[in-house]
Amino acid sequence: MARCVSWVPLEGSGHGSDDGPGGVLRRWVPCRNKVSARGQRCSRCVRELLAHPDAQVRMWLAAEPGQDVGVLEVLAGDLNPQVAGAARRALSARGTGGA
Repeated sequence: MARCVSWVPLEGSGHGSDDGPGGVLRRWVPCRNKVSARGQRCSRCVRELLAHPDAQVRMWLAAEPGQDVGVLEVLAGDLNPQVAGAARRALSARGTGGA
C-alpha cells in the first residue's frame, strides 16, 4: 500500500521558516495517508501546503523537483510575489508557461 510522502506541521507547533518539512520532528510529522501510487502526496496535504500561512513553505513546494503542474499553476497566482515568481520559473523551466 502506497503512503503519502508529505510532512505536515503539527497544530500549534510554532514552527517557522527556518525549520522546513521534516526538519524538526517535534514540529513536523509524516502524513502517511494512503495514496494510489508511491511517491505521491495526498490531496489533503496538497491543499494544506498550498494554503500554508508561511510563504517559505509554499516556496519549498514550488521548488520541489518534479512538482505537479497543477500545483505550480496555483502557486503562480499566489499573493506573495516570491512564491508566485518561484512557481512561474518552475513552470517556465518545464516549458509549460510561467515567466
